[in-house]
Amino acid sequence: MCLPSPNPPSGCTITGSNKLTFTGNSFSTDINSVFKIADLAYFNGTVVKGTSVEEVPLNLNVSFSSPVGISQVFDLKLHLVNTPNDATNSEEENADFVFIDENLSNPTFTFEGNEYTLELTGFNPDLDQISIKALEGGTTKTAIYAKIKSIPEPATVAGLFLVGMYLISSKKLLEKKH
Repeated sequence: MCLPSPNPPSGCTITGSNKLTFTGNSFSTDINSVFKIADLAYFNGTVVKGTSVEEVPLNLNVSFSSPVGISQVFDLKLHLVNTPNDATNSEEENADFVFIDENLSNPTFTFEGNEYTLELTGFNPDLDQISIKALEGGTTKTAIYAKIKSIPEPATVAGLFLVGMYLISSKKLLEKKH
């Protein structure tokens, strides 16, 4: 295991501490469109045993300009996985990871009587990528993407459920006829 010390074991490189840098971006978007909300850089430094951070808050202060005029803070989280570094392991095995917390309920806001949610979609606009990794002593740079989704009214959800049930029932009736 590579621990910070005046005389690290052979094969160990001691670097500075881990560092996570978040830089917000301006954006213009439509409902249900993926957009870039921030740039993220993660430096995988040396962590003394017992001092690693497992999660960090990601407080997004989103301001919608005129005519909307809404400003709201969305409290989200990023999870960090700091691997114990071992000089006999490969670079990949000593890599650390950053994950978007998918277990949080998506924060909501109301505009003109309609309810919307802000959903973090990941680190890639085209793929379902909720984690990034940085090799020991290395920096990974990426972006965080999100989308604003309309929350359907309960009656709409019930209507969609009934349509789905009708389609399932119709399919079963057709299967029985054949």
